[in-house]
Amino acid sequence: MTTHSRLLFRPPADNDELIELMTMALEGTLDVHSQRDLASLSARDTATRHFEDELVLYKSPHEWWRVATLLGGTESVL
Repeated sequence: MTTHSRLLFRPPADNDELIELMTMALEGTLDVHSQRDLASLSARDTATRHFEDELVLYKSPHEWWRVATLLGGTESVL
């Protein structure tokens, strides 16, 4: 884990955690791509689709991925 200012960075527990965080981040999104998917899919299904069709295809090592949490342990999606 790495600490920076008020945030703590840690590896994600698993893909399900990443999809859950992505699901929460979709609430109120202004991203047109996401809005289009949300018109016909649930937030969870949209997040799963974006994860499977985009994130897992990134060439950077997945070991580099991090989840940011507040130092007090509260997780937040901004």
